[in-house]
Amino acid sequence: MAEKVKKQYNNLNAIKIMAAFFVVCIHIRFPGDFGNAVVAVARFAVPFFFMLSGFFSYYENKEVLNAKYKRKIRHLCTIFAGSFLMYLAYDALGHILNGSLKNYLAGKFSFDAIAEFVVFNHPRVMEPLWFLPALVYATVVFFFFEKKGITKKMYFLIPVLFISGVVFREILEFAENPPQIMKEAYLYRNWLFVGLPFFMLGHFIKANEEKLKNKFSDAALVVIMLVATAESVAVELMHTQKSLYIGTFFAVSALFVLCLKKEGSVKTGKLAVYGAEYSLYVYIFHIMVRNVCDKILSVSGLASVGEKLSAVMPVIIFVLALIASAVYVYIKKLIKSKLKREK
Repeated sequence: MAEKVKKQYNNLNAIKIMAAFFVVCIHIRFPGDFGNAVVAVARFAVPFFFMLSGFFSYYENKEVLNAKYKRKIRHLCTIFAGSFLMYLAYDALGHILNGSLKNYLAGKFSFDAIAEFVVFNHPRVMEPLWFLPALVYATVVFFFFEKKGITKKMYFLIPVLFISGVVFREILEFAENPPQIMKEAYLYRNWLFVGLPFFMLGHFIKANEEKLKNKFSDAALVVIMLVATAESVAVELMHTQKSLYIGTFFAVSALFVLCLKKEGSVKTGKLAVYGAEYSLYVYIFHIMVRNVCDKILSVSGLASVGEKLSAVMPVIIFVLALIASAVYVYIKKLIKSKLKREK
């Protein structure tokens, strides 16, 4: 029997690199209200990545579940471990130089820090890395659903978990004089309220791909995206929300289905290639790139230059992170090729 050719989703891959850019815009912001508006739009990016993982975790042949999911979980754990050690080494080096390594490690590996990581996927070493362990948790939980054969019965958790996160966030947002810990975003931006529901949403879309593509017209999907995004931007500019937006849920869902509907009819060019190969590494490297740039500007006495470039800094950091990702992937391929030849 001929081997089944894996279907390419160029539109989704193209959106991946765009989503990676928007992740950069969350952590290295454009100035003023424009920057706040961009952040509101950018909130679709991380949910989109969770959805992608769920989408590509749909397997019609249930006999391959064990091998596929275990391989996926090992791969994610390896990537997170490497990323964690990279940021830990960078930060530790700075603290070694100023003689504060012991205090640094005590803060990063205290009981509270470990509890935050285990329960909420909040790694104090580099907070934006929460996505990777949250994805591991979501994958493990969903693997359990698949093994028990209850996946379809559990789809109801998609809106329940997300709305629960939004409600919890609102309670924390408007509570009077809450303790400092109750103001932490990781309490509602974690594997349970973001990772699992969007992972499951991606799986649901894949399971019902043809039905959803036939049910919604292109125009309807575009309208949903625009209205939902406008809601997120308006609420962000009113400074009443953090991280979770009702609009994001509808905007990213409509975007995902629209990408599937238009597959093959839109020329994605290099965007699809960059998204497939580099988007994850842009996500991982961009904070390191920013830190290194800040250090170079500070040591060279050019900090004022960085301030003058603030209006374009997100673009600069994204481009540098993209270059770093391309170099990393190139070296990785060379090493693999060399090892293969030596066998």
